[in-house]
Amino acid sequence: VGLAYAEELCFAPRFVRAREILASGRLGDPLYVTQREAHAGPYSPWFFRREEAGGGVLMDMACHSIECVRWLLGKPAVRSVAARLGRTLHAGRTELEDHSVVQLEFEGGPTATLEASWALQGGMQSKLEVWGTKGYLEADLLHAGGLRVFAEESVEGESAGWQVAHADVLAEGGYPQELAHFLRAFREGRVPQESGEDGLAVLEVLYAAYASAAAGSSVALPLRPEGVRYAVDLWLERSAAGSPR
Repeated sequence: VGLAYAEELCFAPRFVRAREILASGRLGDPLYVTQREAHAGPYSPWFFRREEAGGGVLMDMACHSIECVRWLLGKPAVRSVAARLGRTLHAGRTELEDHSVVQLEFEGGPTATLEASWALQGGMQSKLEVWGTKGYLEADLLHAGGLRVFAEESVEGESAGWQVAHADVLAEGGYPQELAHFLRAFREGRVPQESGEDGLAVLEVLYAAYASAAAGSSVALPLRPEGVRYAVDLWLERSAAGSPR
């Protein structure tokens, strides 16, 4: 039996190219990363039900942001999680969170801010920013902005400064690459680059984000809560008791 964690953002050509540029050292050491996954809300009612979804936008979309940033940075350990959750656009139809901001501190110094929301009008956004000691990179997965870089060295054979980096426009979403990688790994008996352990690491951060939003303070990892059936209960039970959301 092969086990993989299906995170397509780690296979999206623009984000793969961003990771290659960061790994090349042209941006220097990573200081700060932001990632946004947002749209106006799910297409199916089950997303809004605790018993079927286990949580709101954190479980649905922040999971993508968490693994995208972990993978981008080389999968360092997450040291602490701080989160703010809210019910905004869909407060009348669900008790679950539809807007979230999660802050991560990684081993080695980099930090990240992750925005996941069901409250963005005007279409979906999937964006990545990387701040380095020597440069800056921004990648827009779904819109014409593409991938822009500011670096002291050339990235694509252009002069230093602001540059445009290119990726495969035929498969920008990453899904074909993800599935092909999984099949190759299973045929060859290898562990995929996105494994079950990565899925567990993301789930731990999600649990910590719910706990952080309930407590109003950051939560240190590792975290292994006991007796929690649905991750969102870490937040809902405190919210029902009048704690900060």
